[in-house]
Amino acid sequence: MDLAIYKSSQNISVKSHDFITHLCYDVVTSHLAKLLKKTSDAVEELSYVQISDTEIFEQFANNTREIMRSISRAKSDAYKRYDLIGQMKARLRQDESYFQTQFEEYDQDSKLAE
Repeated sequence: MDLAIYKSSQNISVKSHDFITHLCYDVVTSHLAKLLKKTSDAVEELSYVQISDTEIFEQFANNTREIMRSISRAKSDAYKRYDLIGQMKARLRQDESYFQTQFEEYDQDSKLAE
C-alpha cells in the first residue's frame, strides 16, 4: 500500500533499498507463513489417518511451530525497521514543508525590499 502511495518520482526516499527490501520481505514472509499453515493443516489431517509412525508427524508439527516463531520474529524485526523508515519519511516531509515556507517568506521579504 505504501509503495502505491509514494510511487511519485518526487518521493526519493521510497526508492531507497531498505524500504523496498523490507516491504518485499513482509510480502514474502506472509506468503510463506500462509503456505506453511496450509501444509501443516494437510499434514495434521494425514496424521489422523496414519496409524503408525506418529512421531514423524509430531516432529513435523514441532518444526512447523518453530519455523512460524522464526517467521514471526523476523517479521517483527522487519516491521520495526519499516516503521522507522516511515517515521523518517514523515520527518523529511515536515522538513521539506518547513523549508518551503521559509523560502517563500524570504522571497516575499526580498520582493518587499525592492
